[in-house]
Amino acid sequence: MYEGLRLAEQADNEMTYVEISNQMRGFLEGETHKIYLIVENDIIYGYGLLNITRTPKYFRHLFIRKKYRKHGYGKKLFHLILAHCGISMVDIDVLAWNQNAIDFYNHLGFDVRMYGMRLNITK
Repeated sequence: MYEGLRLAEQADNEMTYVEISNQMRGFLEGETHKIYLIVENDIIYGYGLLNITRTPKYFRHLFIRKKYRKHGYGKKLFHLILAHCGISMVDIDVLAWNQNAIDFYNHLGFDVRMYGMRLNITK
């Protein structure tokens, strides 16, 4: 699913399957993140990966598989994680060109707090 997330957000940092797997393994085996799955009828619809060491808490990933989007699973997963963790404030980073994610988080009530910028002289 992490590969699906990277495709959906159009990530601009290339990673091999091995690098993606190792990064996710590090998140799952470490002490800084917790993962939450949304599952119904033995179908995994998506996941949330929450950094539990930051204040406020930080969503590293929130992902719903493409064929299950726009059915309320993302909103349901988001609110279940907040309730389960007793969170009243949370941060997330969204790539500037990922309009679907921007719209989703705006709908959930997120406010823009900063703009990240990058200069790449090699272009």
